[in-house]
Amino acid sequence: MLALADTLSRCQTSLLRPKQLCVPHVRRYSTAKTGKCEEAYHIYTFCLLNELMGLSVLLCGCHEACRAYSNMQNDGGEEGNNKAGTMFTLKYGTAMVLSGVFFLWGMVEWFQLSDACISDYDNKYQALVILFRASVLVDAVILLVSTTIFIVMGRAAGDKKPGAP
Repeated sequence: MLALADTLSRCQTSLLRPKQLCVPHVRRYSTAKTGKCEEAYHIYTFCLLNELMGLSVLLCGCHEACRAYSNMQNDGGEEGNNKAGTMFTLKYGTAMVLSGVFFLWGMVEWFQLSDACISDYDNKYQALVILFRASVLVDAVILLVSTTIFIVMGRAAGDKKPGAP
């Protein structure tokens, strides 16, 4: 509990100094970015960039939840009921592309990671390896969910076009 309080206090002070990022899981292992394994496999860089992408996906999800709630409040009004326009395509397209890129990058790194580097990461930065592997799996889930929603919502928008039976 004390470690969490220390991390939160560092995060609050980093808001005053914008050059520091407040990604608690990754920031703790900042010394991992200078080793020979990091030069070959980029595990730390992957985790840092993936945390930032996860934050953007979270914000898009919150926006979608607010939009869905607003649509439920309209009581069947046509105004804003199903906006499968440019913004919808842009958000879901970006989420699918980014999660696909991170998933493929993570899988390549996962299977190319040498036994010596796995041992080195396990000895020095055990939580970083767990975060890396969990991030790759979460990227696969995000890719699957965002693709499914994109397809379902796209078909629903096609069914509700004027003049469609």
